[in-house]
Amino acid sequence: MASTSELSPFSRLLPRKTVDPVEGTRGYQNTRKRVGEATTSVAGVAVTVAHDVLSTGVDLLQLAPIPALGTAGTVLLSIWDAVQLIEINREACLRLTERCAEALLSVHEEIRLAGPGAANELGEPLRKLHSAFNEVHVFLLRQKHRTFLQRYLKRDEDQRDISHCNSSLDDTISLFSVKIQIRTLKLVQESEARRQEDSKVLASLVTAPSSLETSSVDTTASVSGMEIDQLNDPVKVRWLLASYRRAQGIRDRNADFIDLRTLLSAALNERNDIAMIEVLQIGRDEMPEAIRTLQRVLQHDAENVRQHVHPTVAAVGPGRLQSDTTPAPDSNSSRGKSALEPFDRDFISTGIEALSRLTLNQGAEIAVPRWTITRHEVEIEKKIGVGFFSDVYKGQCRERTVAIKVLTSTTPRKLFVHEVNIWIQLQHPHVIKLLGASSTTSDPPWFLVSPYYVNGNLVQYLKGLDPGSSPNLLRMMHEVAEGMLYLHDNGILHGDLKASNILVDDHLQCIISDFGQSEIKSEVYRLSALPISCGTLRWQSPELMLGIITRLTPEVDMYAFGVLCAEILNRGALPWPLFDDNAVRNIVCEQDRRPNLPAPYTREHPISVIIQAAWHRENRLRPTFRTIVQQLTTVCTTSAVQTSETVSHIAQLSKKRRRTSSLSRESSPPDTTLTPTTPRLGPGKSDKSAKVDRRTYCICGQDVNYDMVACDVRDCEKRWYHFICVGLTVLPDGKWVCDECLRKQQSERKYKRRNHFKTRSAGRNIEA
Repeated sequence: MASTSELSPFSRLLPRKTVDPVEGTRGYQNTRKRVGEATTSVAGVAVTVAHDVLSTGVDLLQLAPIPALGTAGTVLLSIWDAVQLIEINREACLRLTERCAEALLSVHEEIRLAGPGAANELGEPLRKLHSAFNEVHVFLLRQKHRTFLQRYLKRDEDQRDISHCNSSLDDTISLFSVKIQIRTLKLVQESEARRQEDSKVLASLVTAPSSLETSSVDTTASVSGMEIDQLNDPVKVRWLLASYRRAQGIRDRNADFIDLRTLLSAALNERNDIAMIEVLQIGRDEMPEAIRTLQRVLQHDAENVRQHVHPTVAAVGPGRLQSDTTPAPDSNSSRGKSALEPFDRDFISTGIEALSRLTLNQGAEIAVPRWTITRHEVEIEKKIGVGFFSDVYKGQCRERTVAIKVLTSTTPRKLFVHEVNIWIQLQHPHVIKLLGASSTTSDPPWFLVSPYYVNGNLVQYLKGLDPGSSPNLLRMMHEVAEGMLYLHDNGILHGDLKASNILVDDHLQCIISDFGQSEIKSEVYRLSALPISCGTLRWQSPELMLGIITRLTPEVDMYAFGVLCAEILNRGALPWPLFDDNAVRNIVCEQDRRPNLPAPYTREHPISVIIQAAWHRENRLRPTFRTIVQQLTTVCTTSAVQTSETVSHIAQLSKKRRRTSSLSRESSPPDTTLTPTTPRLGPGKSDKSAKVDRRTYCICGQDVNYDMVACDVRDCEKRWYHFICVGLTVLPDGKWVCDECLRKQQSERKYKRRNHFKTRSAGRNIEA
């Protein structure tokens, strides 16, 4: 559940004109009175101070005789504060607030008559009531922080949310006794009596019951207070309440529709660009984005008309209102039946023309990049990440759940556009995709929009696994290496590679995020007069810690990859969790130590050897990600760490490296566990009976201490190699060749081609 603190930062991103509440309307005054009555009764104060209770109610409710109701009363006051600034669907939102007050009044009166002990018996219903109030509060806060364009274009969606909130309140009230429901019904009846239009609606309900009539119609035909007191059937009470709510909902939606049409018609009749801008509440810097937003609405409508499918954005017309009932309709079906009405199309077109003229009057036309997602198209839900450089929110954009990264206001304009232009072109299964970003035609802060993954980052995913689970850790390392290889091949350095910056998608694949923004970060640090940070210290290489280098290098990312692998093997545990940064710097630089790996991964283990090479003290001795990918591919296909899932993963991501035929050699030990695409394994400690002479040893000269891989070239000097010591390449015919033999073969082919050309040239000279 989002809170005010979570939504308030976005209000700075989406500035809007403050609108004074329409205090003269009947609905506003009735709602204000009902909220005051509920707060006064729950707080236990005299009626004489009721006129001040809306301003001092929060303090009074802290001393409420019934704490559970005091908490609900506090939420009710927050709802009242939020509803006062609602501009579209105002009557429906006021009615929703009034319903909350009536529910609180009814529950309080029942507990007062039954005694304080009744509050304990109603523990679960009271918790549901508090939850329903919170849901209403969050909805109104979302409306409060929206721009006018968002509220105008999403008003149908808002009506569905209002229906959902009403349903939640109905479900909550049904949990209480029939006496509380009867009290609520009487309060509703009193409210209806104060409204001039209600007598006609109630008369129609008595003479012509709705299609929901049951055997209880005769009982509900009379709405006098005396007969309501005599009702004992909860079903009849709920039916009568639903009848009132349905009538109220229809009237409120029609009133909101008329209010909106009146406002928009006045702007159209003015035929004045300034009047149109005042209605749209668009600032000078927001005009290009507003134009793009409205143009997309018309384009979407035109495309759907061509496809004989109605558009997403719809206008609420009187015809639809009569058939719309309290339960929220299915979003997909309702959108499929809606369409832009001529009035709305005319208003949007006129708005585009007015904005375009005013933009041109400012000077040259301001171009909006094709990747632009306007701030009118995104909506914040809650904060999911915090940093010095940016904050990350979960939100909605174009009917999709997304992650919205809001950068600091000091972000340079040119660098932001440059980084977005690079990121938008990246396409890789293990690199997060950029869906779009805010244009820099408006004032900062600017934001980036990317997919949202419910599994969170790699640390959260690994720590959330059951203790007995066996995730494919090797596959995770391989996927990260594949993504980093792609980034480095495109000239992009990460700069902050760690498990918390690796996301896990719905298919449990690793997705690299938060990369390639080193220049923006450096400029932000410079403008803020703070020392430049090249990634989190625990993942920094020794040369960065010691200040030997000040800029990022591929070797820095490789070192961080080694520490990330340690995080993966330790199931998301933080490296050296009990040490501060100074202690970590001393451990890494002075003692030349690295994070510990879990027990199965000894120094001789293939995975351990790869990690040790990645975080080597000397940056020139660290491998590239291309080498790491090849080595991890080889490890994936060896029996020591092989699983069917890993083999399948490698087959999909490394089709070019797949072997097309099985290998067999007399000197290799029998292998009954490997797939046909697995390289032949040399004798190791697991096969002490194998005879191996010194000639077969690897170029490292070390003793045979774990499985070795054979080169298929018969004249190879060493024949058997540790996979970590030399690179092995799979040829098109399926043979494995070590780097040395491959270089010899390439040199021989080059020599033969050169001699061939010399021979042909000499022949031509002789003929000449």
